[in-house]
Amino acid sequence: MALGRRGARLIVVDGAEYRWRVRPRPTYCQGMGWSALAFAVERVERGGGDDAAGAGAVLVVDVGAARPDSRLGCPSLSVLPSTVAAAVRLALGRGWRPDRPGRPFLVGPEDWAEGWAKGRSAERSAARGPAEGAPPVPGAA
Repeated sequence: MALGRRGARLIVVDGAEYRWRVRPRPTYCQGMGWSALAFAVERVERGGGDDAAGAGAVLVVDVGAARPDSRLGCPSLSVLPSTVAAAVRLALGRGWRPDRPGRPFLVGPEDWAEGWAKGRSAERSAARGPAEGAPPVPGAA
């Protein structure tokens, strides 16, 4: 799976270049606040004049909060470049291999901080976001 270039932004994390993107318009469920904001990241390989993307596994990050443009005004977060960099570092530390083809590597709100109970993610709705007292997503505004 490859990300489209249109609307994608480039970021360099620890010397490697990545392309990341947030869906331009919310899905119906995201607009209603039923599902959370997510973004996708892939490694960009430069060579031969063209930059080739899509050769490796894509990182999909669920922020755990609603999109800022949700219809119901749910508590939301914006995706900043610092959020993307933190997610890439976290995913690489947990085994994401952006240079090898494979299934999308998923990072959810329960992965953002040490000490969050793993079983609690299934109990709470993604639209409500992190549990009370949980640390916020790194780099989020």
